Amino acid sequence: MKFKLIIPYYGKFPSIFDLWLKSCKNNPEIEWLLVTDIDCSEVLPLNVKRLNLTFKELKNKFEQKLGMSISLESPYKLCDYKPLYGYLFEEYLKDFDFWGYCDMDVVWGKIFDFLPMELFRKYDKILDLGHLSFIRNDKAINENFKKYRGYLTILKKPINYTYDEAWGGIT
Repeated sequence: MKFKLIIPYYGKFPSIFDLWLKSCKNNPEIEWLLVTDIDCSEVLPLNVKRLNLTFKELKNKFEQKLGMSISLESPYKLCDYKPLYGYLFEEYLKDFDFWGYCDMDVVWGKIFDFLPMELFRKYDKILDLGHLSFIRNDKAINENFKKYRGYLTILKKPINYTYDEAWGGIT
């Protein structure tokens, strides 16, 4: 199985960024896609890729993909977009079985020592909070958010709804 975690990050990297990168390197089964305009390419391990987008370019990308204007005025609001990354970044997920998202204030151990492959064969979503989640890369699953009218409110209002940690979706 192939795994990709998507992490848009803007501003200044956390003070543990070097440790975070080492912990990513120690999980070679996962490819990490760091979406940022911060210059860091020279320090990235082979399994961490950088997609160079400004915050404004990222917002424009999301609006174009969703076909509507959205509220994305600060990087913190990205938490509400995490469950949509399978849809919003689908062109980067073509060869992957699972995609997901995570935070950068966590130093990872060997992730698959704690999440055995049997879980991935059995379930479509592994873990359900914003610090780490894996979702099966399937078009119907990636577009599941469209079934809930509430996502329109979440994407159009500037407040943070913690959609990445919503249990059972927002209706």
